[in-house]
Amino acid sequence: MMSKVDRLLIKSRVEKVSYILLKLLNKEKTMAMLPEIEQAIKSCIPIRFRYIREGKTPELRIGNPHAVFIKRLKNGTENVYIHLWQTDGASDSKQPLPSWRQCFFDGINDVELLYEQGPFKVCSDYNPSFYEYPICII
Repeated sequence: MMSKVDRLLIKSRVEKVSYILLKLLNKEKTMAMLPEIEQAIKSCIPIRFRYIREGKTPELRIGNPHAVFIKRLKNGTENVYIHLWQTDGASDSKQPLPSWRQCFFDGINDVELLYEQGPFKVCSDYNPSFYEYPICII
């Protein structure tokens, strides 16, 4: 049985995450994409997408999404990210694929769930306790 303090902490955390989501993901396209990404995470389905951000290669990428989360930076700003194991496609990192990628959620575009390739195996070094404010995690 949860204590009153535990219930208040959980309620407070859920309200904080909801507030940040509304504030950060107020773009209609981005909000519409969240349920699709959540489905991919919960069902372990790879996704194909374009990462559209200044200075990034906009070509197709393929990866296994493990989490969507909110991260607070040292300067106090908060952003929504997707954490995925990128397996193929464009990369701006010097790290060879496959490898972990953390992308701004609002930079993810043209998402397609690759049902024919799934389900993927959760990476052995995946750490779900890494996320301070998880929105959706495996």
